[in-house]
Amino acid sequence: MYVSLLSSALSSWDPDLSDDALLGEVRARRVALRGQTSGIGNSLFPGTWLSALSKEVAYDRALLRLAARQGMDVTPDDFDRPREERERIENQLFRRGVDVAPTPTTRPPRPVSASDSPAGAGGM
Repeated sequence: MYVSLLSSALSSWDPDLSDDALLGEVRARRVALRGQTSGIGNSLFPGTWLSALSKEVAYDRALLRLAARQGMDVTPDDFDRPREERERIENQLFRRGVDVAPTPTTRPPRPVSASDSPAGAGGM
């Protein structure tokens, strides 16, 4: 299911971002992802899992675009284990000189409504 959501989100991506803007997007999405207090599978509050899922898809979508821009062979099909694939791509980017770690001035992205979330409004 996650692979399908990520594949769908990639099809709705704005490809015209500059390299700096794309790296900024990855960093902002990473701040949002790291800021969540519970994972998808262990949420205590209704609706929180959807927010966590949306943050994961948004980060992975940006990460895949950045990796592809760096010439890496990446595909959403490899995200059957998202955390491991995410870490693998982050490490490969770092070895290529691209640090996706947020800077002290990185801010999370603006909140999105359900209609412009990466998974889409009616996709669930």
